[in-house]
This record gives sequence, structure tokens and C-alpha cells, in this order.
Amino acid sequence: MSSMKRKMNEMESKLLRYDRLERKVKCLSDCLNASVALITGEIANQSSMNVKLVESFDNLESRIDDMEDNMKAKLVFHKQLIDNQRWKYSVPPVDSSELIEEGYDEDEIQNITEMLSTMKNSTTAMRQGEHFSGGGFGVSSGLEDDDETLEWVDIMCGHYKEFADALSQYRHYLIQSSQGHLFCFSLCNVQVMPFVLEWLEKSLKDIRFRELQLEHNDSGHNLISFATKALQNNDSCQVLTMRGNQIESDDDYLQKKNDMLWETIGNHSSLRTLNMSSCFSSGPFLLYTNPPTALGRALPKFRNVTHLELMKNGITGETVTYIADFLASNPALLHLQLSQNPLNDDDSAQIARGLVGNTKLRLLEMECNRTMTQVGAKTLRRTVYGDDKHSANETSLNSIAGSNHFCEIRSDWYETQCNSFRKTSQMNRRWKLYDTLSYHHKKSSNVLEIVDKELPDSETNVAQKLMPRVLESVQLFANCSEKGKREKDFANPLSIVYEIMRGWRMPSLYDYHH
Repeated sequence: MSSMKRKMNEMESKLLRYDRLERKVKCLSDCLNASVALITGEIANQSSMNVKLVESFDNLESRIDDMEDNMKAKLVFHKQLIDNQRWKYSVPPVDSSELIEEGYDEDEIQNITEMLSTMKNSTTAMRQGEHFSGGGFGVSSGLEDDDETLEWVDIMCGHYKEFADALSQYRHYLIQSSQGHLFCFSLCNVQVMPFVLEWLEKSLKDIRFRELQLEHNDSGHNLISFATKALQNNDSCQVLTMRGNQIESDDDYLQKKNDMLWETIGNHSSLRTLNMSSCFSSGPFLLYTNPPTALGRALPKFRNVTHLELMKNGITGETVTYIADFLASNPALLHLQLSQNPLNDDDSAQIARGLVGNTKLRLLEMECNRTMTQVGAKTLRRTVYGDDKHSANETSLNSIAGSNHFCEIRSDWYETQCNSFRKTSQMNRRWKLYDTLSYHHKKSSNVLEIVDKELPDSETNVAQKLMPRVLESVQLFANCSEKGKREKDFANPLSIVYEIMRGWRMPSLYDYHH
């Protein structure tokens, strides 16, 4: 019995030692796990620090490379300034007698002389490394009529060559200067030969600019190629103006040139403003010189453009269908300029169709479209305002609430003047609701009829959702300063609210709320 008891005691003693050992092992294991976690965290932090160090090193290396490029540009620029001290303008002054013999009159000779003199001054300024006021320069005829083009004269060739060579050197000044780029490069109202465009293309290849103006150059498809390559070589350009340059599409070769430009515009990372006025027709109210498909093929490529000008393009008929389809796709476009086109009432209906679901366009300009009548204006109004507020039988708050509240339309008809692009869509909607109710109350119409007819016995009626917005709009615009001189046309807001609340179906609104 005593031996059994002794064995039991020994077993208990061993069990106690095992328990102590197990607790010790567990404690050591916990300490080891904590150490591993700590080391893992330190490794992660060290890895993160290494990544940041690598990024900092890469940024530093990039800055050093930029500084080296800047220093090299400064050295080249100062060397050029030294060399240019011996430089002289190689083209002799204009001989007016030669131009007279060629049949030019005094005004034409004066325009040619002034343009070449300006080119000489710009060339000299670039050779001397001077900063251009406004950050942009180019060649312009300076004609009083900005729709005219100064025709090419052979004596211009030497001046353009001097200008292109100076422009090639000027890029070193831009690289080393704090400016870093040109704001704008322009060729305005001057006819430019293909070989001159090639010179300028090479000179502009390494120069960054934000705006490219090509206006009335009478250079055909060569200018299309020039614009395409200029955009491809410059990802900083934000504005392209092609005003007055005909987009020809008579054969497959020309169409291919055009498609390359459209594709370049569509894929450009920075280009947002595009002016293609007077590009697809020979005048504001003349027939097409090119098929309407020329513009129709281009529009889908302008998906990233936010400002598009298409003035004086003879736009009507089939082309408007392309524009309406483009607007209906809800592109990034914020401003569309269609003034001075022969748009008619059918065209207005097409544009109205495109605006129905568009939530991006904020401003549509359609002034001087003299073939559009009041019928077309009312069609547009129904899209941006809803039903006619002047008739209590036709006015519908639901139609007003469901209309386009984003786009302001500027035309020759006051009917289209509903929204304001300076306001949010919510503010435009509230203003239209208040304007309609105020009008009928002031004219002694029964506002309650307008509101009450919106409320048939239906649980999903829109008017129930709309009524809080109606009351909110009355309160918001009660003392609105924009009423201005027309304040006498607006009713007392308290009277409007009283008339609505006096007989409207408040239990229905209460049930809907709950």
C-alpha cells in the first residue's frame, strides 16, 4: 500500500513538472512568436522604407537628368547667342516695284510688307533669345477682315526659311527658361506652301505649346497633315483652331488624311477645345462643298473634346442627325457652338432629341440661324423647360421636372432661354418650378389645378415626390435678386404656398411620407 502511494506521489510530481514545462514552452513559444512578428514588422517597414528610398532616388535621378538637360540647353543657348552676334538677316527688303510689276495694288503691297516686317522682327527676337509677350507667336497677315487670306508671294520663301531656322534654335531658350513652353503658335490668314509647312513641322517637333491656331491658310490636305503631326509630337496642346480651312473629302486619299487627324484628336491626352468653323462648307448659308459624312465621321472621335465650335458650316439636314446622335451619346462636350448655320425647325427637333438624355452639355449657341422659326424654338423649349407654362391646361410640373436642366440654349428666340450654364441643374429646375407657379398665380389661374391634376390615385405618382421640391423652390426664389426688373411679374411666395396647401391632398402626401 505504501509503495502504491509512493508511486502515486511520484506520478503527481511528474505531472506537475510536465505542467510547468508545458507552461514554460508555451511562454517561450509566445515570446518567439512575438519576436517573429516584431521582426516581420520591422522587415515590412524596412521594405516600405526601401521602396520609398527607391522612389526618392528615381525622383532625384529624374531631377538630375532634367537639370542636366536644362544645363545642356543653357550651354547650347548661350553658344547660339554668341554665334548669333555675327548673324544677319539674309533676306533683302521688299522691293515694291517688283510687286507693282506683278500686278499687286498698294493695299496688297502694304499687307505683304507689314507681314514680312513682322516676321523679320520675330526672327530677330528669337535669335536674340527674347521672351514673347503673352508666351505665343507665329505668322499673321494682320488683315482687317479675319475671314480673308493673304496669298502666297515668292518673295516670302526666304523670310519663312529664316523664321523656321530661328524657331529651331528657340527651343533651347524655351527648355532652359522658367517658361518651358510656348502658350500658342499660330498661322493666321496667310497662305502657306507645303514645303514651308515641312520646315515649320521640323522646327516645332521638340517645342511644347498649349494652343495651335491655323486659320484661313488655303493649304488643303497639307495643312491637315501638319496639324496631325504637330498634335502627335506635342501632348501638351489643349486648343486646336482650324477655322476657315476646308476639310476636303473628295477621294479616299483625302478621307484617309482626315481620319488620321480625327483619330489623333480622339486619342490626344490634353486636347479639349476644337474650333472647326467654316471648315465643311464655303460659306455660312451655302450648300455643302463636301458631303455631310465628312463631319459625321469626325464627331464620334471628339469624345474627349469639351468645347466644339462649328460656326458657318452650312449645317442642316443629315448633318444635324449626326450631331443629335452625338449629343444623345452623352459625350464629354460642355459647349457646342452652332451659330450662323441654316438650321430649320426640323433640325431643331433633331437637336432637341439629342438633348433629352444629355447631362453634360452646359451651353448650346444657335444665334443667327435665320431659317429657324418660333415652331423650332418651342420644340427646343419643351426639351429644356417642359410644357408651355402659359397654358394651365398644358402645364405639367412633371414635364418641367423631367426636362433638361443642364443646357442653356442661346438663340434668336426668347423661348429657348430657360436654363443657365452658370447654375447647377438643381437650381435650374427649382427656378422653372417657381417661375411656372408664380406666373399662373399672378395671372389669377388656379395653381391648384396645375398641381392637383398631377395626382391621380396612384401610389407611385411623381408629383408626390415633387411637392417638397416645389415648396422648396418657392422658398428659395422668394427674394431672389435675379428677378430684377421683372419682379412685378412674380407673385407673393406666401400666396402661392397658401393656395397649394389650402386645398391640396395633404393626406396623400402624409401617406406617401410614411
